[in-house]
Amino acid sequence: MPQLGNVLKSEVLLYKIAGMILVAQLSMTVSIISLHLNKIKSSIFFTAMDTIIVICQRQSLDTLQIKSIRKLIKRREELDLGDSFQSSKQILLDF
Repeated sequence: MPQLGNVLKSEVLLYKIAGMILVAQLSMTVSIISLHLNKIKSSIFFTAMDTIIVICQRQSLDTLQIKSIRKLIKRREELDLGDSFQSSKQILLDF
């Protein structure tokens, strides 16, 4: 497990993405305690979100913490989430 921590801290983007894939695979059998989205860098945000989506699909997760959502909203310009939030809002309205 310490090696996985080193992978996730790596400066090499592809190495870090491979680490996220490993985390997703490991979490298929481990329950999620919480999601910490506030420390995600903008360069890997969408890959990290894809990883979290896979985890949420495999786990029984009913809600996301409101604190994490608020932090994402505050960082939406830095993470270039304007279009993503708008399309998500439209999907929710259509639902």
